[in-house]
Amino acid sequence: MAAPPSRRSDRWIVTELRQGRATEVPLRGWSMAPAMRDGDTLFVEPLGQVGRGPLVVGEVILALRGEVLVAHRLIAVAADSVITRGDAQPHPDPALPRTEILGRVVRHRRARWARLRPILRQLWRGLMNRGR
Repeated sequence: MAAPPSRRSDRWIVTELRQGRATEVPLRGWSMAPAMRDGDTLFVEPLGQVGRGPLVVGEVILALRGEVLVAHRLIAVAADSVITRGDAQPHPDPALPRTEILGRVVRHRRARWARLRPILRQLWRGLMNRGR
C-alpha cells in the first residue's frame, strides 16, 4: 500500500475504500458519543472483505452522505437501503442507499488527548484545591 498523506482527505478515504483497501479514518464530531468521540481513529474495512458477513443491525458503518463522510450505527437493513443513527442523536437519519456505504468500522482507537483528560482533570482539581 502506498504511503498515505499525513492528513487524509475525504476523497482519498473514499477512493481507498472503493478500491477495496482498509483504511484509518479520523472521527470528526460527537454524534457517536460516548462510544466514539471526536478525534478518535476508526479502522474501516470495505464491504466484501473475506471473513466478513452481511451488514448487521448494531454495527457501525462509514457512508457517504452527499459530500460528507458519516460513521453511524445501523438500526435497520433493507434490500436496497439502510437506516442509521448516531448514538448521541435522538432521531434516525434518512434512508441511505446501500451503494453509499463505504465500509464497516471494525475497531477504533481513542484519541490520545481523550485518554489524558481524566488525569488532567484530577491535576487541575488538585491545583485548585491547593489554594483553599
